[in-house]
Amino acid sequence: MHVILAALALTLANVPKPLVIDDPTYVSLARQIATDPGDPYGIDIEWSNGVEPAYRVVGANPVLPYWIAGSMALFGDEPWRWKLALFPFALALAASLHRLLARFAAGLEVPLLWMAVLSPPILPFVNLMLDVPAVALALLALVLFLASCDRDRIAGVVGAGVVAGIAMQTKYTAATSLAAMLVWGALFGRWRKAVLACATGVAVFAGWEGWMALRYAESPFVHGVLFLQRGPAGFSPGVALLWTLGFLLLIGALAPAVGVLGLAALGASRRVVAAATLACGLGFAAIPFLPAFETPQGDPWPRLAGAAPEQLLFLILGLGTAASVLAVVRTRLAARAEPADVFLVCWLALEIAGFAALSPFLAARRVVGVSLVALLLCGRAASRSPRPVAVGLPVAAGVALALVFAASDLADALAVRDSVAVAERELQQLGAEPGRESVWFAGGWGFAFHAQRAGMRPVVSGRSQLRRGDWLVTAQGISFLPLRLPGAPIPIARADVRSASPWSTHPGAYLGPLALRPRAQAIVRLWFYRVQADFVPELDTRGAARPPRPDLDRYAGRVGRAALP
Repeated sequence: MHVILAALALTLANVPKPLVIDDPTYVSLARQIATDPGDPYGIDIEWSNGVEPAYRVVGANPVLPYWIAGSMALFGDEPWRWKLALFPFALALAASLHRLLARFAAGLEVPLLWMAVLSPPILPFVNLMLDVPAVALALLALVLFLASCDRDRIAGVVGAGVVAGIAMQTKYTAATSLAAMLVWGALFGRWRKAVLACATGVAVFAGWEGWMALRYAESPFVHGVLFLQRGPAGFSPGVALLWTLGFLLLIGALAPAVGVLGLAALGASRRVVAAATLACGLGFAAIPFLPAFETPQGDPWPRLAGAAPEQLLFLILGLGTAASVLAVVRTRLAARAEPADVFLVCWLALEIAGFAALSPFLAARRVVGVSLVALLLCGRAASRSPRPVAVGLPVAAGVALALVFAASDLADALAVRDSVAVAERELQQLGAEPGRESVWFAGGWGFAFHAQRAGMRPVVSGRSQLRRGDWLVTAQGISFLPLRLPGAPIPIARADVRSASPWSTHPGAYLGPLALRPRAQAIVRLWFYRVQADFVPELDTRGAARPPRPDLDRYAGRVGRAALP
C-alpha cells in the first residue's frame, strides 16, 4: 500500500505542472514517433548549434518519447494525460526502492521509502524528462538481478540485463546499474550471472544504436560522445575543482536531509539532530531575502569569485552532508564489514563517478542516483545501530524541502505558461491583428510549447522569413539561441511576469549548480518588436545574445517613429 500511495503521490504532484525546459523537445520527438514509429528522429530540432537533425540532439534517448507517443495515441493530446501515463515508472521506482530498503535497511523501509520518493532530486523534476524514468528502470533492473541471484534463476538475470539496456536507452546515466551488478557479482561470487546480465544489457543498448546507425548513418550515442569531446575536454585541476564544487553545491541544496539521517545513524543525540535540521531550515528560509536578479540567469558553473550568497550556503550544507555520509562510510567499513556494506559503498562511488563522467553539465537531476544510494547507506547504518534511531526528523525535513522545491518549480512553470497569455494581451493593446499579421516569438523551453499552442510562430535561424509589419516577441529569462534581428532593431513595449513563489528553480535547477535561488524580479521579461524590413534571422556567431536589455525610457522619443502605423 505504501508503494502504491508513494507512486500515486509522485505522479499526481507532476500532473498540474506545465511543460518546462526540455519537455517540449521530447514531445516533438513523440509526435514524430506517433506519425512514423520507424523513423523516430525524422525531424529537425533547433538545439545548441542551430537547427539540426533530431538524432544529433545530445541526450534524445528513445524510450520516453516512444512512451509519450503511446500515451498520445491512447489518451489524447493533453500534457496532463501524458503525465498520468508515467505512473508505471513511478510504481517501478517506489517498488524497487522498497525492495532495496527491505534488503539493506530492514525495519525502516516505510519511512525511508517516503523520504526517497518525495525527495528534492525526484519530486520536483519528474516532468516529461528522462531522469526519473531512467532511475526507475535502472533500480528495477538491479532488484531483478539481486532476486535472480538469490534464487539462481538465469532467466531472471537475462531479464535484468534487458531492463538495464532499456534503462540506458532511457538515459545513458543508467549504465551505473550494470557496474553495480558487476560489483555484486564480485562480492558474492556471482561473476557469471553479473557478466551475463551486463552482456545482455550492452547487447540491447548496442542493438538500438546499430539500427540507428543504419537508419541515419550515425549512432546518436557516438555522436553525443564526439560532441562532448569537442567541448572544454581534458582533465585539469581547474576542471576538477569546478566539478567538485558543483557537486557539493547540488548535494547541499538537494540532499541535506540525507546528511541529517547520517547524523542520526551515527548516534547523534536528538538535540543535535534537531539542531542540524533547524539550521538547514533556517538557511533555506533565508534564501528569499537574498539579492535577486532582474530576470533569471543560468550560471552553468560555480563562481570562484563574486559568487551569489546562496552558493556559500549550499557549499556549507554540501560539505556537512558529505562529511556525514563519509563518516557513515567509515563506520560501515570498519572491522568485519559485511559484503552488503561494501557493495553500497562501491555503488555510491560508482554513482559519484557517473556524475563526473556521464553528466554533460551541472543540474539538480544529475545527483538523483548519488542521493538515493547515500540514503540507502545511511538507512542501513540506522537500521543496524545498536540503539533505536529516530528517523522522523530527517524524513520530515527531506519531504518538506522537496515540497519547497516542487512548489517553487510549479510557480515558475505557471509563470512561464502565463507569460504567453500576457504577450497576447499586450499585442492586442498594441494593435496587433494575429489574423492578418504574423506573430513570431524567440524563446525555448515551456514558453515555446505554449506560444505555439497560442498560434505564434517560432523564429528558426536561417529559415524563418519575417516581413515588414510582422510582430516579434522575445522572452528574456528563457533560453534561446543568439540571433541577429536587423529588421527589428527597437522594442516598442515590455511586459514582466512574476512568479508566485519567493524561491525559484528557474532555470538554475535545470542548468547550473544553484538549484534554488531568490525569486527574480521578473521570471519572464517580454520584449515586443514591430518588424521594419523583411529579413531572415541568423545566428549571431559573435555570441551577442538577443534581445539586449534596452531601457525603454531611452527610446521614449523614438518608439513612435519606429513603429509602423
